[in-house]
Amino acid sequence: MNQKARQTRRAASIGAATALGGLGMVGRSALAGPDESTTDEASRGTAPLVVGQQRRQPNVLLVTIDTLRTDHVGPGGARGVETPVLDKLAAQGAYGAAYVQLPQTLPNHASILTGTYIQTHGLRTTLWDQARPQVPTLDQIFRRAGYRTAGIVSWYSFDNEFTNLVRAWDHWEQVVMRLGAPERVMPDETRALFRAGTDMGKALDGDARTTTEAALGWLDANALRRDAGVAQPWFFWLHYRDPHYPFTPPPGFRPTAPVPAALDGGHESLGKITGGYAPTPGELAAILAAYDGEIAYTDAQLGRVMEKLDTLGLAQDTVVVVTGDHGESFLEHGPWDWLHGHSVYEGSVRVPLIVRYPAGGTGTSGQAGAAMTKPGVRFTEVVQSADIAPTVLELCGLAVPGTAGTAAAVGNTATTGTTEAMEARSFARLLAGQEEVGPERAAWGTIFDDSQSYVVQGEWKLIRWNDPARSRVGNELYHLASDPRETYDYRREVPDVAARLSAQLEGWLAAKDSGRPWRYWER
Repeated sequence: MNQKARQTRRAASIGAATALGGLGMVGRSALAGPDESTTDEASRGTAPLVVGQQRRQPNVLLVTIDTLRTDHVGPGGARGVETPVLDKLAAQGAYGAAYVQLPQTLPNHASILTGTYIQTHGLRTTLWDQARPQVPTLDQIFRRAGYRTAGIVSWYSFDNEFTNLVRAWDHWEQVVMRLGAPERVMPDETRALFRAGTDMGKALDGDARTTTEAALGWLDANALRRDAGVAQPWFFWLHYRDPHYPFTPPPGFRPTAPVPAALDGGHESLGKITGGYAPTPGELAAILAAYDGEIAYTDAQLGRVMEKLDTLGLAQDTVVVVTGDHGESFLEHGPWDWLHGHSVYEGSVRVPLIVRYPAGGTGTSGQAGAAMTKPGVRFTEVVQSADIAPTVLELCGLAVPGTAGTAAAVGNTATTGTTEAMEARSFARLLAGQEEVGPERAAWGTIFDDSQSYVVQGEWKLIRWNDPARSRVGNELYHLASDPRETYDYRREVPDVAARLSAQLEGWLAAKDSGRPWRYWER
């Protein structure tokens, strides 16, 4: 199917969804994963383990929180946002930050779920790209390893029509309003909703409380399976759309200062900033306070999930990973540096990363406790979102695609007969407070049109501009340890560092443009 045909088909599906859903009530849409009633466990490679057998592999809970920048979260933030749940997880496990591969929801989630860069998984925009079928996803890998898989997400565009990421989920649920599309796809219909009030706009995305209720329901149902004699480990991906704009936290989490009248229309009026509207310092402070309220609200809802793990006796035997899919910009570098997807500065591409695994696991060494997390570890090494996938697999004692001993048939062999290696690098040793062997870590990323790209290594970050329309072409070099806000360009002071990072970025961009894998740590 060519690109035009795919776009026509997707546009038709959006229109059909809107026609059917209309202005319906908020609801949970348990969309089609595998048909559990007609597909037997053994044929899917998920034959359960019987109670009484020793289970060597832990459960995995992967939590992705939309639009979560590092400096607005308690463990690593300076704004004083109250995030007691994330703080507790960080104290019980290991905490650091991750750099995103592209600061938009779908492309970076594809990197998280595949351990690859955008040039390999192929999903670099929202709505119009799909992940390549020969690139294996975590749900496929875990199911083949005997895990039960579940995904509960609160954004409509994770639908397979837009991502090709819904592959091997035993349970798949999208907690969204049945509307169909955001403003930029169907502007007249969605603007009418947003004018009705920002809470209606929030209903489009799914609410953290509703998402949490769905998660608690699945955990309870899975506990019944366990009590009935099925002790099958599980991989559970839970996605919170909050705190994505419009920033409308519920009562109890709203800022005391009102959101400015010019910006109270949700998606529509927030977009006015890039059209020439410049908020006053007081207005911007109110927007930031509303954003922080969203973060605090999501933190509280995540706390209910953590309590459920404790109640069910699963906390010690579950790897918990919490991260953001991208950050958010608030005009730090100019009127274009707003929200996300338009910038590779720190606010947009650096997100929190917490990993907790109290009991430890087998690790790839096969020795109990080899990959356990050390409570309170703060790692400062450069880690990428794509690094999460190989790390989780190592914590579970599973082989990483592309490494020695990995089964060849991990990807969608029915379609392609091939599989791709993960490009990312496990950071499991960092979680235990151990030193790594190998080259210094680095991270690479870009935005959807490649007008900005970046590389980070050690304390230095190089940004390459290729945006003639803004008269921005060339490199910028920042020393993040002394200048985390990226205000001073060091290119002339340290030309050797600039040249080294520029060469690394050129190598990554060349690999991206040619579609070649980029396993820098093996070079």
